[in-house]
Amino acid sequence: QTCSDIDECELASRNTCNGVGTECSNTPGSYACSCAPGFTGVSSSCSDINECQVAVGTSLCQGSLVCINVIGSFACVGNTTAGSNANNPSSATGESKTWVFYLVGGMAFVV
Repeated sequence: QTCSDIDECELASRNTCNGVGTECSNTPGSYACSCAPGFTGVSSSCSDINECQVAVGTSLCQGSLVCINVIGSFACVGNTTAGSNANNPSSATGESKTWVFYLVGGMAFVV
């Protein structure tokens, strides 16, 4: 007779990794909870890291963009003008526009 592992992470009712920012990893015969990127804590008790406070003295956002904490990540927000680019918003000319930059899982997105 052969035994096969049950993936406790497949269904939330089979594990205790249900908190915000918590990830479940299946292990042979069990499972383990850990905090997702952008969160800190132990096991299934994770809390958001405020990357903007952690980075005091360093610049997460370029130019005049302001760092805003979002759950699990951060955003760089600022008013620039049309024709600018993400690397140098202060060099823009033209119509005013709000840029929002999100960093999610190590990838940056511009909205």
